[in-house]
Amino acid sequence: MARLQGQGLPPWAVMALNNMIMSYVTCAPMYRELLGQDPFTEPALAKQLELVMTVFKAVIEYHPEAQ
Repeated sequence: MARLQGQGLPPWAVMALNNMIMSYVTCAPMYRELLGQDPFTEPALAKQLELVMTVFKAVIEYHPEAQ
C-alpha cells in the first residue's frame, strides 16, 4: 500500500476491493442466473477468494515506473 500512497490511491483501492466483494454478495441472485451455479457454494466462494487475492496482489505489486 505504500506504493499506492504516493499516488493518493489507497482510498480508491479500498473502495474497489470493497465493491468487488459487496457486489458479489448483493448481486448473488443475478450471478446465480448468469453463471448457472450458486455463488455461495464452497467451490464458488473459493474461486471468488482466489480472484480477490489475485487482484489484491496485482495492486500491491504494481510498479508504474517499470513500464
